Amino acid sequence: MIRKNTIRENPGTVIYFAGAGIANAPIIIIAVILSFIDLERNFVKIILFTTIFVSSLVGGFMVAGKVSNRHETVGGMTGIFAFILNILLVFILFRSLTGDLQTFITFLVGGILGGFIIKKKREYQLISVKLK
Repeated sequence: MIRKNTIRENPGTVIYFAGAGIANAPIIIIAVILSFIDLERNFVKIILFTTIFVSSLVGGFMVAGKVSNRHETVGGMTGIFAFILNILLVFILFRSLTGDLQTFITFLVGGILGGFIIKKKREYQLISVKLK
């Protein structure tokens, strides 16, 4: 059951950055591991973008679960915050500026899809409660 005291209208900047941290942790770990393995460049890109998508989906899902409505918007904002945090982390760790449109769209779509999934999960919970 959904606890009412944890659901908010706006998650706030700290929650958005927490979701962004959740989204970026697997990416950094996978990037460091892949730097020690000799793989083809295109295969590394596929692995990294899959990790970006799945981890931003999880971050968007977790943050969008904190709100009562606007789940896709909150998930998308989490994706944007995750992209910004990714740019900062890459600059701090590797001393290079990256941030192309493909990465931004992957973070954004992953976050929006995470918000969409939590919205559908909540709708299903409400329907199943009504049917009982």
